Amino acid sequence: MSYYNPQQMAKIAIKAGTKKATLPLTSLIILGFLGGAFIALGYLFNIRVTAGLPHEWGTLNNLIGGLVFPLGLILTVIAGGELLTGNMMAVSMAALAKKVSVKQLSINWILIAITTSQVLFLLLTFSDIYLD
Repeated sequence: MSYYNPQQMAKIAIKAGTKKATLPLTSLIILGFLGGAFIALGYLFNIRVTAGLPHEWGTLNNLIGGLVFPLGLILTVIAGGELLTGNMMAVSMAALAKKVSVKQLSINWILIAITTSQVLFLLLTFSDIYLD
C-alpha cells in the first residue's frame, strides 16, 4: 500500500478536480444522475432492511440501517458516479490552484446538485412514497 504525504494528496485532489471540472456536459449530467441513483438505492435498501425489524430492538435498527446504506456509496465509487460532496472538495482544490475557473467550479456544482436531486423527485413521483 502506498503512502502519500499531504502535499502529494493535494496534488492528486487538484488533478481529480481538474478532470471533474473539464468533463463534457453530457458525461457530467449522466454521472450526476447515476450518483444520485446509487445513493437513493442505498437509502431504499436501508428503509427495506430496517422496516421489518422489531421496534423493541431500539437503536440496533439504526445500526443495521447504517451498515447497509454505504452500499450506495460503494456503487457510486465502483461505477464512477459524481456526488456533490466529492466535487466540493476536488474541484475547489483545483480552483484554488488556478487550474479551473470559478465559472467552471460553479457550473460543476450546480449541474451535479441538480442532477443528483432529480433522482429524489423521480423517486417520489414514480413510487408509492408520499409526503403527508
